[in-house]
Amino acid sequence: MTDSFMNMFLRLCLVATCTGGLAAQGKVFMEPSEALELAFPKCKFERKTHVLTAAAQADIQKRSGQKPPRSVMYVYEARKGKEIAGYVYFDRHRVRSKKELIMVAVDTKARASRVEVIAFEEPIDYMPRGIWYDQFKLIPLCNDLSVKTGAIKPVAGCTLTVHATVDTTRRILASHSHIYPSKGPVVKEPRGGKPEGEKKKPQVPGGGDKKSAAGGPAAPTGTR
Repeated sequence: MTDSFMNMFLRLCLVATCTGGLAAQGKVFMEPSEALELAFPKCKFERKTHVLTAAAQADIQKRSGQKPPRSVMYVYEARKGKEIAGYVYFDRHRVRSKKELIMVAVDTKARASRVEVIAFEEPIDYMPRGIWYDQFKLIPLCNDLSVKTGAIKPVAGCTLTVHATVDTTRRILASHSHIYPSKGPVVKEPRGGKPEGEKKKPQVPGGGDKKSAAGGPAAPTGTR
């Protein structure tokens, strides 16, 4: 299958699955395929489908503090060669009485790397300016990802859009952490219960008190 055919096929799939009725009614700023290129330039994308159990949805809800995600999630894995460059999620949700479609790109450290509005059905006055979305760059799922207690600034006249964007980003980052759990270093424990490489403390003659062999105070072993 040629790259040109794959790009056309991906474009059609994205428009069909993401934009839905928004393209016909609301303001469309870009096509999802263009958003992918903005998020991770010169990458190839592969769409993955993940089915979340009820337990997984409950875990994501607890992590994010938001409503649970849908049971089926689609992730676009961005690759440069054989290496993963990042991940892209699209989410369509209600703002006030109408909906918007946004893209949330996630880097390999589980941080939001880019948030873009693909389509916006509400009046354009309810949408923050583009510079506001820069606040999400390199921010992980943490207390800073909040309007009330964090680093995300509110926008007068756009309160519902601001909260919808923050809530969606939190939910996506929590979902991402569940789908792609971080792989920290594994510490092997021997039968004795202590990690390998940990040296046993030398035994001092005459019992557990730190005294020299002559019975006086022990000599200093460290630097000041």
